[in-house]
Amino acid sequence: MSAIASYYLVPRQKTGELIGAARAQSQALVKKRWGIFRPRLPLSPDPLWSYIKTQTTELEEFPYSGYLLLDVGMFAKGVLSKNGADGLGTKLYEITGLSFVSFDTGDARKAIDVIDATDFSAGRIRAFLEENGRTADYPGIVQPLQDASRRLQAWLACVTDEQVGLLNIG
Repeated sequence: MSAIASYYLVPRQKTGELIGAARAQSQALVKKRWGIFRPRLPLSPDPLWSYIKTQTTELEEFPYSGYLLLDVGMFAKGVLSKNGADGLGTKLYEITGLSFVSFDTGDARKAIDVIDATDFSAGRIRAFLEENGRTADYPGIVQPLQDASRRLQAWLACVTDEQVGLLNIG
């Protein structure tokens, strides 16, 4: 089982439009065709993903399972628990049920500091896996987990006062 992780920079002035696109997607998913048939899936065009594709900047593709970022979040406690001062990630989750985490400038800086302060050495990763009953993942997960933490830091470093960082894992 795997998940895709994507990171977007959303112009701050367009967050309301993004929420509107999420609402349009949600409505399209429940609207009956001719009053009785479920909507045809996948939605074409999908209002939310069309908006994200055309109005945001997607950063480099994440080469691993998105679940690896959840491991980074468990390892570097609190990194994925923020949702920006405007709560964009929470609002998108409430509307769509999709996993979004948003980062304003302050949250991004704090998350980078937490990752910097976290020991991602092979020994610490092994101990973490043992604590969580996942010893079979060692040593194969060490390099990808270290790389995932560096990529997340690089993504977070791109957040500015004019742009909100938006992480999607799903």
